[in-house]
Amino acid sequence: MSATVEQLQSSYTTHVTHKNARTSYLVTYNCCCLFVWFLIGLRTLMFNPIYPNNRRRWYDKVGFLVSLATALPILEVVHAAIGLVRSDAVTTFMQVASRMHVSFFIWRLLPVTHLMASTALVITAWTLSEFCRYPFYIFQLIRKDVPYCLKWLRYSAFLVLYPLGILGEVLTMVKAVDLFKTSKFEHWPVPMPNRMNFELNLSYVYMWVLLLYVPGSVHMYSHMCLQRKKALKGCTSDKSQ
Repeated sequence: MSATVEQLQSSYTTHVTHKNARTSYLVTYNCCCLFVWFLIGLRTLMFNPIYPNNRRRWYDKVGFLVSLATALPILEVVHAAIGLVRSDAVTTFMQVASRMHVSFFIWRLLPVTHLMASTALVITAWTLSEFCRYPFYIFQLIRKDVPYCLKWLRYSAFLVLYPLGILGEVLTMVKAVDLFKTSKFEHWPVPMPNRMNFELNLSYVYMWVLLLYVPGSVHMYSHMCLQRKKALKGCTSDKSQ
């Protein structure tokens, strides 16, 4: 009998230890992501990309941070895949990939896009959305009872910020399709014949990406609206009582 009690106590202690380790890790991860986006937001305020003459210097200050901030969520795909968080791995991957192809592909291959208003729009929309998302996750992990205003922002800010971000991304890609119509990008990464026996015409590739982007974005927006309805349903009824 005593052995059984000891086994139960040991099992409970192990469970609590694992839960605490999970919470500590996720809080640390979310705090790191929030800090990076805070730096991006701060530098955006300092260098004000609303004015075209400021955009080159602004992007020089935020470019690396944006790359880091869009790469870190690869871990969120892993978290969802291994069950560390209750998120759909495929949906999370789509969200991460939609940002990474812009920050790691278009903005790296086409520096002229740094001067576009759409780039400033995209990064500003991303930054504001993450200011709502990561604090919500941190509160949820630490306190469980998240303040209503923070929960409302988490599940409502995207109604405006997501379309703005998508608009900026689409405008950037439309410009990229035009800029990719050069010999350098019509035979990317190197012209045939080559060791890989492979090349891409990036202009055509991004025409297809644009065709998929609109329905994909509508799907993601609908998914997020459904999440919002589920998340705020109980909150609104409790608030009205």
